[in-house]
Formats: sequence, C-alpha cells, structure tokens
Amino acid sequence: MRLKINNEWFVDDNGRKVLLRGVNLGGSSKVPNTPNGATHIPTEFSSHRNVSFINRPFPINEAEEHFSRLKHWGFNCLRFLITWEAIEHEGPKKYDRKYINYLVEILAIAQEYGFFIFIDPHQDVWSRMSGGDGAPGWIFEKIGIDITKLDESEAAFTMQKRYIHDDPSSYPSMSWSSNAVRFINGTMWTLFFGGKDFAPSLKIDGVNIQDYLQDHYISSVLQIVKKLKDFPNIIGYDTLNEPEKGWIGKKLNGVGERNSNDYIGYVFTPFDAMITAAGFSREVGYNKVKGLGIKEIKREILNIDGSTCWINQKDDIWRNEGVWDISENENPYIKKNDHFTNVNGNKIDFHKDFLSPFIMKYTKEVRKIDP
Repeated sequence: MRLKINNEWFVDDNGRKVLLRGVNLGGSSKVPNTPNGATHIPTEFSSHRNVSFINRPFPINEAEEHFSRLKHWGFNCLRFLITWEAIEHEGPKKYDRKYINYLVEILAIAQEYGFFIFIDPHQDVWSRMSGGDGAPGWIFEKIGIDITKLDESEAAFTMQKRYIHDDPSSYPSMSWSSNAVRFINGTMWTLFFGGKDFAPSLKIDGVNIQDYLQDHYISSVLQIVKKLKDFPNIIGYDTLNEPEKGWIGKKLNGVGERNSNDYIGYVFTPFDAMITAAGFSREVGYNKVKGLGIKEIKREILNIDGSTCWINQKDDIWRNEGVWDISENENPYIKKNDHFTNVNGNKIDFHKDFLSPFIMKYTKEVRKIDP
C-alpha cells in the first residue's frame, strides 16, 4: 500500500489516484499517560523525567475498535502525533524504548486497517511545562531554569497552576496561546533557531545551544524513523508542528512584526518578559476581545513577589549576552534594543535564515534512513 507521486497526484501500486481523507490522532498524545498528564491536574512538573506516553492515543487492546470506527467513518489517513518529550523525557539520549515499541505495534495495526500515516512531531508553545507540549523538561535544567517557578515568575501561563474548577475565569478558554509572548516561548524558540547568532556564548556540554537543541530533537525523531522505515504506509514525517520565531526579528521594546493587538491576555514585550522572569515587577497591558477587535482593557503590575525562574541569576542568558542589565539603583534597562533584529548589522529573514536551514538539516537526516 505504498503511495507514489505522479505529477500532482498520489497513486497506489496499481496507478490509481488516491485522495487522502485524514484526521488527527490525537490530542491526548500531547501529555503523559502515566502519571496522568491531563492539564487540569495541578503539578509543578518535578517528576518530568519519570513519565510514560505508552497508551497515547489509546491502549493496544483498544486499537482495533478505534481503527475500525475511523475506517467506517471514511478516513484513510492519520496525522499521528508524537512529542519529543515522549521519546527523550528521561534525559539526554535516554530514549524510551518501551514507548517506541508501543508506537511500532499500534502503527502495525493501523497498517492492517489500510491507513496511511503522517508522523507529526507535535509542539505548542514549546513544552508542557510552559503551557503547551513538546520538549522535555530536562532541557530547562540544562540552561539553568527552574521549571517549578515558570508560572509564578510569569515566564509561562499554565493550566496546571492557574485552573480552578469553579472559576472559569482562572484559565480562560484557549488562553494557553498567550504564552506566545512570554519568556519561555520567546527564549526557547530564539535559542532553537538562532542560538548561534543571538546567544553565542551559551553552550551545553561544549556545544552551542542551537545545535544542542536541534541535534537532540532530530535524534529523537530518528529513533522513530529507524523503526518505521520499512512500513509501506508511512507517507512522511513533519518537521515540527507550528514552529515559532521566538523573539527573532523583534526589538526589545516591543516593536516587531506583529501589532500588540494581535494577542489576547497579558502582552509582554521581550524586555517585559526578560525582567519579570528575572524577578522584577513590571506593569503589563492586558488585551481582550471587545466589539469587532482586540483592545487593551487594563494594565497590571505582575510578579509583585519578585519570583525568578533562574536557578542562579548568573545564568540569565540574555543579561549574559549583554542584551539588558541592572543599573546602580537596581533598575533594569535595555542595552541592545535591536539584538534580535540583525546579525552583525545585516538584516535577517526568519524563514530564509533560520527556519529553512533547520528544515534542510532535518530532512537530510531523515532521508538518510528513510529516503
């Protein structure tokens, strides 16, 4: 049942044109099964290494029931979700072989039911610990960040810390997306795509943070590719769900590509995010849908308790890079407002200069195993 490409069409072994009718499988795969990673359950993520994604999206003994139902509904293609965390949660290069074997078994059953599979290495706003899903927690430890303090330092906005069952306003619907302008999402995507240019002094085990993050991510996906390379129904591997720019292209004071009215919730400039995460209080605007648009409805001082997400303040990445500093009277100030808008004085294009090289690197490594 291997698909081929004939001009603009997918065709089967008999040359017949194939229309793919697909569905995501599935949302539950973003969080661990053991312990239950449902986001309404409070946690500080301190046991992030000891988790298992086996039985996400469902147990082996339920697979035939689910696949037969999906087949009956007319689907023939599955966008099958995995996450980096599911594969490498225990630590660097400590791959969860039991989970990988589970994937092989569940996808073998999918093949029996005639499903084509597109592997989706999923992420939303970087990781579970920062309000979404994707990257493993030990990465934060590697760069000196305390994952138990992300929410209280306003570095992230998480349902696990905010949600109150009887108070819907405690965690408004879709508010996870407000993490797009917070510290963790801005920092980690900037490091992932542009660490060599924007944080050249940050190295992990002697490797620049950009290469370190990309290499570990790609290596994790390759563990899956190696096991699935002979499956005729695997039609491809996505590079990364909804990759984000972080702060690449933005000025510290907030002048960037997008208008602040594009965001709902608290709207942090990069500088706001950096200094609140470092333990400073900061007045930040709050946006809400009003009438026919999004408008700022209030301004509020955040992090009034002075919590920081840094294990040690000397590890503050952006202060170490000379992006911002603290004056003699203990006030933070911007030193390099244009730090993320150019490289050595040259204008940058995120897609051409940062995203595209990553895609080519990823594609090259996958095709070495599964052309």
